[in-house]
Parts: sequence; structure tokens; C-alpha cells
Amino acid sequence: MELKRQETIFLQLPLLFATGIVLGYSSPSIFLLNTLLTASVLLFIGLLLLNFFYSTLRIYRFKHRILLMVYLLIIFLGALHYLLQKELLRTDHFSKAKFELLKVQITEEPQLRNNTQLHFVAKVTGGLTKGNYQACTGHLLISVQVNNRGLLPLKYGDVLIVKAKYQVVAAPLLSSTFDFRSWLAMQNIYHQAYFKKEDIRLLKRNKGNLLISYALNLRKKQVDIYKKFINDPQAYAVASTLILGYRSDLSSETLDAYAKTGTIHALSVSGMHVGIIYLVLNWILFFLNRSPPLLFLKALFIILIIWFYALVTGFSPSVLRSAIMITILILSKILRKKTNSYNVLGFSAFSLLLYEPFLLFDIGFQLSYLSVIGLIWLQPKICTWFSFKSRWMNKLWSILAMSLSAQLTTFPLSIYYFHQFPVYFLFSNLFIMIPAALMMYIGLIMLLFKFYFLAAPFEWLICFTNSGLRWISDLPFASISAIWINRTELLCLSTGLILFTLSLSYAKKKLLFTSLFFFSLLELSMFYQQILAQRQQKVIVFRLKRNYTGIYIKSNKAILITDVSPESAAFRFYIKPYLDQHRITEVDFKFSYQGLKKIKHL
Repeated sequence: MELKRQETIFLQLPLLFATGIVLGYSSPSIFLLNTLLTASVLLFIGLLLLNFFYSTLRIYRFKHRILLMVYLLIIFLGALHYLLQKELLRTDHFSKAKFELLKVQITEEPQLRNNTQLHFVAKVTGGLTKGNYQACTGHLLISVQVNNRGLLPLKYGDVLIVKAKYQVVAAPLLSSTFDFRSWLAMQNIYHQAYFKKEDIRLLKRNKGNLLISYALNLRKKQVDIYKKFINDPQAYAVASTLILGYRSDLSSETLDAYAKTGTIHALSVSGMHVGIIYLVLNWILFFLNRSPPLLFLKALFIILIIWFYALVTGFSPSVLRSAIMITILILSKILRKKTNSYNVLGFSAFSLLLYEPFLLFDIGFQLSYLSVIGLIWLQPKICTWFSFKSRWMNKLWSILAMSLSAQLTTFPLSIYYFHQFPVYFLFSNLFIMIPAALMMYIGLIMLLFKFYFLAAPFEWLICFTNSGLRWISDLPFASISAIWINRTELLCLSTGLILFTLSLSYAKKKLLFTSLFFFSLLELSMFYQQILAQRQQKVIVFRLKRNYTGIYIKSNKAILITDVSPESAAFRFYIKPYLDQHRITEVDFKFSYQGLKKIKHL
């Protein structure tokens, strides 16, 4: 079914608004801000005048040009919204003045890592210089060293006085490693600070939002319940992550097993979780279906519970999307209004970008919306590929089509960000579907009704699921790793897949040949990168905190002079991605004390 433009207005709106946000992100400056502000005001005034003289001057003859003006205005407003939210452009940002002390307020739940450092984000509200206080703004990532005597427990909403010893977040050591600076910039954070216990002083307690504070305390109590009744550490960690969005205790091994099997989405509090909560509440409150007032009361109660759950789990993009979409669907059902899935999806995206424009660059936001687009648009088309006489076979194919559509729409971004592709994703998603739903039901019932006797079967189910996924991840060719594509190749791959899907859907030869053209460009680019890799010859030296590494690269071979073990985290997160990016297939380790001494002096 083809949709008309007016039927998908809320799908167009976030696309245009997002284009403006990208425009603001590409060249943030006060000059661009002032230019866009002037242009937006002129466009708005022009549209008002055209509307006023619409009939007199027969403006309807130029409706396409007017529509273009409206589109430009939305794009400019998107860019303006991003630039106005970018704190580093503000004149009262704390980095624009020299302070001796900073007054900060903790804006998230502090996390203890490796039992040595306490990490949290704090909002800077003021600075002190020689006794003079000045209000300012900005956010700061703070790490506090924890000594043997421990640190005074810090919580969300606490107000602190800290030394104004901060630094700009450093660029990544290597282009192949995780860009921590860009990741923080997407959250409007540009500086970080490392303190000892004596560098901070607690000024006030619990000065944050009361509702958020209550939700975080409630989540902590629920996490403690899981910790008390579930003996296996990884089962407890999966339960806390799956039900409550608390990821602090999740091991890298468990994450790796879920990632290699293409089921990492099961560990993210997402639309499935919100949908299950809606189904459970809708079933429990069946007695309120008797009259319209009671139905309205039921809808209001369900909406409040869903949004409170979103708050407790940390307002992740996928949960916010689901909460907005389910809220609209519930209200439309009560008001007996027809809904368009594309408009509902577009309205939720626009609402989130209006609330927080930086969400556009969040990986979770991007993958969440792409997967839902796949479910809405692509899954029905894939379902028509096969038809079975058996009703159960049709249901099984529908489930497989769901997994296939979500995987296809997120495939380009997944390999761009994570550099791997799970080969057995259909099998692993089919395997985890029932256990994940059961874990959600049992975990929620255990907390809601205090049925702690369910802890033993709950733990067994999680351990069984984890073992099954580890078995799948250990199968031969379970995942294709070391996939590195640049942005141009990402664009060619995405465009080619979209055009290829459209050509199959509408039987258009031109679209098919155009998609093949983009796939050919992708192949040429990857072939060119392979030629460059075959001809490369370089020496790279870098320092990883306490370790030193020297790499000599020639063609697809590398010689490493290092004191870093291949099993260490430093090798996995720094050296291995660098070798993969340069398409190294043979590595020769050389542990040389004399070589390390030479490296240290370079």
C-alpha cells in the first residue's frame, strides 16, 4: 500500500528536523546560529504574509515553492534547536572563565568501576574565584579515586564543591579505537576531571528531581532483591539488565556471547519490555472494561505505569520510543481514532528530538528506529515470500521474517559501528524468543508480587539461555568479524539495500539497476582499500597507560614488539581493532626488553 504525502506528515517532520540537526552538528558556531535565526525569522514572516494574501494573489499557483519554504524552515529550526542546546557555545559555560572551585550537582546514579573509581556526570551550576561566586553552566564527567577507607556514598542529586581541575576530553589514541570524546560530545559533555577524596566536599544532599530520585532508589532496591535471591553472578546481572536496565555488573564475556549471536537487543530494555508490561496490565485490569469512564481510568493507569517503568529503567531511547507509541495507540483506541503506524513512529521520533536533539547521534536511537521501520514496512513484504498450509509453519515464518527484517534494516549501521555480523542470527533469535519473554514475565512477577520462590527457576532459565547462546557463539563461523567500512561505503551499502528492496517490492527495473550501481561502487571502494592494504608499509608506536607497543606493518603482516598479552583487555580494545582496521591477517609477537626500552624513548 502506497502512502500519500499528507498521510505521513509526522514521518516527514522528524526527517527534516533531523537534517537540520545534522547541519548544526557539522559546523557549530555562533555565526551559524545568528545566520539561521535571521533566516528562520524571515522565512516565518514570509510564510505569514503569503498565507494572508493567499486568495488575493492566487498563491496556490506556487504551492510547491511554498512547500519548499516550509521544509527549509523546519530544517533551519532543527539546526537552531541543536545549536541552542549545545552548551559549549554559551558564553556562561564554565570553561570560558578561570575558577578555583566549582559547584556541581550529580545528574545520574554514580557507578563504581573495578572497586577503585567512582564515575558520574555532574552539572556545573557555579564557580568560585577568590571568594566571588559566579553562576555558570555545563556538564562535567567526574572520576573519584576510592581509597581503602572508602568514599562517602554519593547519590543522584548531591551537590558538591570540587577543585576546578578539569581537562578537555582527549581524542582517541588510534582511529580504530572507541571515540570516547565524540561519544561524550553527543551527550553535551566536553570536559572530564579526576579527583581524590580530599578534592571534593559534600555541600547538600538529595537536591535533584524528587521523582527521578525516587525511581533510582526504587531500582536499587529491586536490583538488591535480585542480588539477594539469585546466586549466579551473571544470572543476577542479566536479570538486572533485562528487567531494570541496570548494566553495571554485566561481564564482557556475557555481552560478547549476546553480540556474536545477534541477540544483544534482548539485553536492552526496549519496546518488547514495554509491550509485555502493557499486555500484562491490560489482562490484569480486564474488569475495568465495563464502561467508558472505567476504560479511560484503565488507560490512564496503564500509561502512568509504562512511563514510570521508562523512568526506572533510565529513559533509554528505545523505551522512550515505545512509551510514546503505546501512549498514542492507547489514547487513539479510547478516543476511537484511526492511527497510521508511520505517523505514530514519526511523532515519537520528533518528540524525542525536540526534547533532546543529541539523541539523533545515539546508537541506540538509530538502531531502535531502524528496526521498527523494518518491522512496519519490510516484515509484511518478507512474509509474502512464502506461504504454508500449516498455520504453525506460517507463524514460524512470520517470526523469522520479523528477525530478518530487523536485521536487514540495521545491518549497515551494525557493521559500521560494531565491525561484525552474526551468521546464525535467525537461529539464535528463534532460540531466545520464548526464554526472553518468560524471563520478563517471571522477573516482573517476582518483583511486583514478591514471589521470591520463583528465583530458582528464574536463575535456571537465565543460565540455560546464557549457555545456549555461548554454544551458538562458539559454533564454526558464528560471526564475521573485522568488518571495517568507511562512511562512503556505509552510504553506498545503505542506498543499495534500500533501492534493491524497493525494486523487489514494486518490480521496478530502474531501481534494481540503480541499486546494483551502488553495490558496484561499494565493491570498487572495498577493492581499492584492499589494494592499499597490500601495499602498506609503516611503523607505529603508541603507549597504553603502563604498556608500550611498537608495530611494524608490511602488507597484511605485522610484527608486534609489546609487553601486552594477547588475552588482555588492552590488546582486545586497542591493538586488535587497529590490526583489523589495517586488514592484518598474520601477527608475529616479539617480546623484547631492549626493544621496549627503545620504544619508551621514542
